[in-house]
Amino acid sequence: MQLAVLGGANLDLLGRSAGRAVAGDSNPGTVRLACGGVARNVCENLARLGARTTLITALGDDWPGELLRRECAAAGIDVSHILCAAGRTGTYLAAEGGDGELLAAVNDMDILRALTPERLAPLLPVLRAADAVVFDANLPAETVAFLAARCGDRPLFADPVSTIKAPRLRPALPYLRCLKPNRAELRLLSGEDDPERGMEKLLARGAEMVCVSLGAQGACLRGQNGVRAETRPPHLEARDVTGAGDALFAGLIWALLDGRTPAEALRFGTGAALLTLQYSGAVRPDLKIEKIDETIKEYHL
Repeated sequence: MQLAVLGGANLDLLGRSAGRAVAGDSNPGTVRLACGGVARNVCENLARLGARTTLITALGDDWPGELLRRECAAAGIDVSHILCAAGRTGTYLAAEGGDGELLAAVNDMDILRALTPERLAPLLPVLRAADAVVFDANLPAETVAFLAARCGDRPLFADPVSTIKAPRLRPALPYLRCLKPNRAELRLLSGEDDPERGMEKLLARGAEMVCVSLGAQGACLRGQNGVRAETRPPHLEARDVTGAGDALFAGLIWALLDGRTPAEALRFGTGAALLTLQYSGAVRPDLKIEKIDETIKEYHL
């Protein structure tokens, strides 16, 4: 399985309150640095599952960029097509409550403006040689349109990233094998408060499948021709919620391309997310197909 993954790769600066966070005050807790970014996290998860992955992103000529490149290569990701661009490597700053839920975040991803259609055009042979192309909405809107136009005959998988960036994906909807928004991103893209109506609206606009992550409530998937699936995982105390949605998406992608049914793929993705929730980091280094299948059985997903 050969996959090309495009989008955000950044340095995560994550602060977590030791207890209930008090707004407008300095809260005791822990702060750590880690490699992150939606596309990068998805790419590493896929590599851990045995896929041959190529990451296409932009990094600055600075120490965070070098760290990200080195860590990605160590995880088995092909980093030969990463662009070294002028500017700061992307950074994500997040504050979490004592329960691990996100309180607020700021992302500095301006460097990804360098991933223009002109910069990607020479990489079309790499993209078209892949079994699927995965991308996130950190890419410029014109680059999303370029991918849809030039790679739309390949299976395309997309993550909206945030409500601010999600609209960039609207022109690509008719070309997507699967879109994975969270509840807020689905509401923004569809204009519907009800997830069921929101998914149906995006399917009507051409997406083949829509998978909505619902946090602790699990995930639901709807597809063309009446495809329906959902998971309601057990309540687990999360060590770290960072990266769980990326693990869900990576597991779903891998399983669909492996030939599993949408329902089986959603269970597989949910199993990957549950394992990630129990790890202090965005990607579990011991993520394996067998471990996920065992988790599916253990929790009766």
